[in-house]
Amino acid sequence: MDEGWVAGRGARGEPQFGAWPTLTGPRVVAELGDWSARFGFVAAGLGVTTVPRLVAAAVPAGIVCVDVDDPNWTGRSMGLARIGALTGAAVAVRSALVEEARLIAERPG
Repeated sequence: MDEGWVAGRGARGEPQFGAWPTLTGPRVVAELGDWSARFGFVAAGLGVTTVPRLVAAAVPAGIVCVDVDDPNWTGRSMGLARIGALTGAAVAVRSALVEEARLIAERPG
């Protein structure tokens, strides 16, 4: 795929919804922390981005979401939502998940 990818960055700089995970050497045209900016780049035709299925129904007009059927992708997704401050155990779990995601992202194709 020759498309440019608009990747996300979380509040602390951690990767967030980057290029499709099974692509080798994707061309990342921007890394943006804000969904509005990412969608703006996509709407302007500057690249494509991945989004969680939950967000697909809320993308701005003119942007089309498509399901990807990739038999090479065996990854799983998980989220943690909570109201209030995280407990020590929740902080440890979140830190472990972020570290594992970082290690996976650094693995050679």
